[in-house]
Formats: sequence, structure tokens, C-alpha cells
Amino acid sequence: MKRISHNALQKLEQQSTLEFFCELETTPIKGNVSKVNPETDAYLEKHVEESLTRGNQWAWCTVWVRASFRGYHGAASLGCCSYRNESEARADVYEDLKYDALSDLAGKLFDSLTLFHLIEMGLL
Repeated sequence: MKRISHNALQKLEQQSTLEFFCELETTPIKGNVSKVNPETDAYLEKHVEESLTRGNQWAWCTVWVRASFRGYHGAASLGCCSYRNESEARADVYEDLKYDALSDLAGKLFDSLTLFHLIEMGLL
């Protein structure tokens, strides 16, 4: 894929709709929260499970950023995440995921325009 300049991504960001959300992680909690030592791992796994039980959807999730522009969508995600709330997640991963989602969107726009031009030139 063609490298997209930082300036181009900033302009695309200004014209795009960005969504930040999470989905329940399907990877099991046990054995995937940490790899410190058995006691710490068990403590953290219990904490995540209790937090989920209390309704904290950010306790064990996949975090997403979706960028949309005129019917085109780009997305980026990070799985096996555990946060106290959306604010903590946003502070930790939003900027990186936003950059990746905008890059994905720019790539799809570029591919679409390339395809359009190939059809227009009668090559497809």
C-alpha cells in the first residue's frame, strides 16, 4: 500500500467520523490477563471477572476505532484489553488506533480510486 503522509491523514481525520468503542473479548480471561506469576495472574483474573460481573464492559474487551468517510470505512482494534473505564482506554490506545484506522480508510479510498481509474481507462 502507498504510504500516506501525516498531513494527509490529518486532513482525512477532519472530514471523517470517528467512533471509539469496545466489544466483549472472546479470548478466555484465564491465562491471558497477565503472565507475571501464578498468584498475581489469579488475582488479576479474579479482578477482571468481578469487574465484568459489575457491568464494566471495558474490563475484558477488544477496543476499536472506526473511521468513516462518504460510505467508506477503516478500522483498527486491539484485543485482550482490560480497563477501569472508557476514559482510561481512550488515554491508553485511542491515538494509535485512530492513526491505524485512518490509514486503513485512506488505503481503501486509494484502492477505490485506483479501481475507478482503471475502469474509466477501459483496462478492466
